[in-house]
Parts: sequence; structure tokens; C-alpha cells
Amino acid sequence: MLLSKGYGFLFLLVIALIMSCVALMHPAVAQATQADCASPSATAEATSEATLEATVEVTSEATAEISDVPLQLDSFMPTDIHFNPDADQPFALITVYSLIFQNQLNQALHIEKPHFQLTINDVDWGELVSTDFQTGVLQPYAIQGIVLQNLTIIAKTTPAQQAILTCLKTYQPVDLTLTGTLDVFPNGIKQTLPLTLTTRQVVLREH
Repeated sequence: MLLSKGYGFLFLLVIALIMSCVALMHPAVAQATQADCASPSATAEATSEATLEATVEVTSEATAEISDVPLQLDSFMPTDIHFNPDADQPFALITVYSLIFQNQLNQALHIEKPHFQLTINDVDWGELVSTDFQTGVLQPYAIQGIVLQNLTIIAKTTPAQQAILTCLKTYQPVDLTLTGTLDVFPNGIKQTLPLTLTTRQVVLREH
């Protein structure tokens, strides 16, 4: 049955009102989307300190592995995020981080070959490449900061990574975990250190 123009307009208006009422009756949908940005390892009992944006925690595994070696990890923090060419239709995502560590010896320490991987909310995110450091010597008790960069091609991302991209675009806090190795030479003897460092509930922003 065909509707006249007047009745047709009235019919569309009624449908729109019904859809609006349905949306109002289900406000939890938007909340569920935002909740997906929470790390799977996060718990409701997390302390207020653990939820601070700049909180840095070394995992228990990393503490055990580096307790007998002369290098201490201090922090792993994001410093920049850039969608190329823009966040609406990006071809690639570039994120930049700062890793800071300290020589624990009263003598110079040679270090080289940083090799790190990144995970975001327990989702593999690929390699972290040092843009300014491959080898060097830390003076006694000196602190060293290096820049690490990750390049993600959007077309090659997995569904799990695409969910994380949505979190990053909307500035939701995420957990960052750095894992990898670094060669050190205390007393001239080579040691390859397995390292893990987690920064919890941090927001990546452009700078």
C-alpha cells in the first residue's frame, strides 16, 4: 500500500522517535565500548597509586632477573603519538617512548644492542627500535635515557590491535609493557639481560 507524502513523512517521524527511545533505553552500549580499553590484567581492587597515569611497575620476573646485575630500569613512558596522515584515515601509527635506566656500579659499564618488543593491554604491538642509541658507556651510577619508536601499518593490524587503535584515538588509558634484552659488560664480561618493564594506565598524547 502506498502512503501519501503527508502520511509518509509522519511514518518516518514515528520510526525516528522509536529509535531514539530505544537508544535512550540502552545507555550501557557506549560504556561497554569504553570499558574494552581496560587491560585484561586490571582488577577492580587496584590501588589508587596503581591507577595514576605515570605509575611505573617492574614486574616480579624482571626484578628477579636483574637483581644480580649492575643495571636498573627506572621508567618506560610514552612521549608522542602520531597518526599518519591523520586519525580519521590513517595509513600508519607512530608512537615514541622514553626508556630510562641506571648503572648500579661504581665503575663504567659498557652496554649495547637494545632489542625490545611492545605490548599494549596484553596485545602484541611489534618491535621497539632505538632511534638514538645502539652502544655506549655508562659512567659510575650514571642515568641514561634512550628513545624508542614503534611503527604500525594500519592495514596489517589484527582485530585485537584495531580495538587498541580505537582506545588510542580516544585517549583512553592503556597498559604498556616493554620486553626484550640488553647486552652489558660488567668487568668486561658480556651478559645479555632479559628485561620487562610495565607502565600501567597511561594516556598517549601528541607532543
